[in-house]
Amino acid sequence: RGAGPNSRLSKDYPEIVFYGHSAHTPVEWHNIARMDIVFMQRPHSEIAFKTLMTCRTMGVPVWIDYDDLLTNIPNDNPAAEGYAKYQKVIRLLIANATAVTVSTEVLKDEFDKLRKASVTHCQCIPNALPDFLKLPSCSTQALSPGFLWRGGITHVEDLHETEDAIMCACNSLRK
Repeated sequence: RGAGPNSRLSKDYPEIVFYGHSAHTPVEWHNIARMDIVFMQRPHSEIAFKTLMTCRTMGVPVWIDYDDLLTNIPNDNPAAEGYAKYQKVIRLLIANATAVTVSTEVLKDEFDKLRKASVTHCQCIPNALPDFLKLPSCSTQALSPGFLWRGGITHVEDLHETEDAIMCACNSLRK
């Protein structure tokens, strides 16, 4: 979610310099001091929280983005155990960030509850194909509707829940 827009921005505005940093090591204060804003995708660790708090101390805004409800992962999800130990930190990150964006209205509603003390609410930026992506034309000569899905095992149920809508969309393309 972050790499595509940042890549586009760096092409459209070459005067803006983007710095990447590993999520596994703390960002040092002298590097933060050079930033106008810090963006974090799915932050969840103590290192991310330490970075956020250092930014706040230095007056550098922090924008965080989530595309999953990391505060309530079902136990049957393979990622649940890994994120369980970070629940307090994730909540602190959401509560203390300057700005929080999410991919769905459901996430917005859930994360807004964690930002009670903040003057700003979460903003929803839906997932989408980048408008600059040039898709090749495709043949509509197939005998039956075709649909390719690529996703993790944890989203199989999401796919089944939207099966009727997917079939409707595929069928409308064939007309």
